[in-house]
Amino acid sequence: MAGWQRKIIPFCKENDILYFGYMILEQGALSGHYDLQHPFPAFSLRGISFGKKKFKKVSPLIEWERKLAEKYRVDVSQIPIAWALAKQVVPIVGLTRSQHAQALEKGVRVELLLQEIQELESLAQKSGVTCRGIWE
Repeated sequence: MAGWQRKIIPFCKENDILYFGYMILEQGALSGHYDLQHPFPAFSLRGISFGKKKFKKVSPLIEWERKLAEKYRVDVSQIPIAWALAKQVVPIVGLTRSQHAQALEKGVRVELLLQEIQELESLAQKSGVTCRGIWE
């Protein structure tokens, strides 16, 4: 979580403001479908902005997501969704297939423990990775 998010999410909660989380899955990088061995297509925008160097940095986070997904019997992509909901953030996700919507429905039922949330945030912060699309 970026520094500004660590401040804005509590501010929104304290002031009863609904916060929408944009790109919760970081363009699919946190979906569990991509990693060092399975990167984005090389000449795609995602491949250019999120190359092997960034995947190496977020590998511990993705591995933790995989452990949590196994524990809760959901797709890895549902762990960032569960994190967002636990933080009272409305996650904005792009769906390209009907099975993604079905998986999303399962993920909204996951209730992460406080220590699991803290570990997700710690690993995300340790990675130092921030993503920006060319449109941002």
